[in-house]
Amino acid sequence: MTATMILFRHMLAGRHVILTASALLCVQIANAQGIWSKTGGIPSVEAAAGQNVFSPNAKRFVRATREGLRLGNSTDGSLQPLPTAAFPPLWEVVWAPDSKRVAVNFSDGGAVGTWDADIFEIDSAGHLMVFRLSERVRNAAKSFPICESPEDVNVALVGWSARGDAALLVAEVPPHSSCKNMGALRGFMVSLTSKKILEVMPESLLRRKWAKVIGERLLISSRK
Repeated sequence: MTATMILFRHMLAGRHVILTASALLCVQIANAQGIWSKTGGIPSVEAAAGQNVFSPNAKRFVRATREGLRLGNSTDGSLQPLPTAAFPPLWEVVWAPDSKRVAVNFSDGGAVGTWDADIFEIDSAGHLMVFRLSERVRNAAKSFPICESPEDVNVALVGWSARGDAALLVAEVPPHSSCKNMGALRGFMVSLTSKKILEVMPESLLRRKWAKVIGERLLISSRK
């Protein structure tokens, strides 16, 4: 059993597990796999060799800095801030297959905090358009958590359509012992053109249809 599995099983059992930033970062780097998406990268502020997560065409990259994430141009080395609330080490960068969009999954309060996803579209000049779709998914999944008191689902990007014009976002019931269905999942395919939800997937279909791209967190929750 890996260290990651042990840590997350403790969380799903409702125990109070406290992860230090450095411990979680080391676990993820050791597994060389994303948190929510298998194709996700976790840039490191500490390790110079792991600061950048490159786009599939290698023309752009996302760099980790102590002030937040930066979007970089591989040709001239220029950097610009990514307007996201993500801070190390609980962030994950997921590039679309066409390199025109990139998503950032991030938590606001540790491994058991609330997760959100920001999506950025990049034009040929490097200008950014931001899509914050977490609230759209959260509203659509408002009745999903069965908890003693109201809880918001975690939202994260898992994968992309083949053309990169739609995003698969997952809603996860928080792994809190106060929720009867803690850790339950639901998938939402969202168009990045119309901003509409195109498909809602139960957990069984999500795991079957997207088995090749779901990350370590979702793999572990399926074994609980």
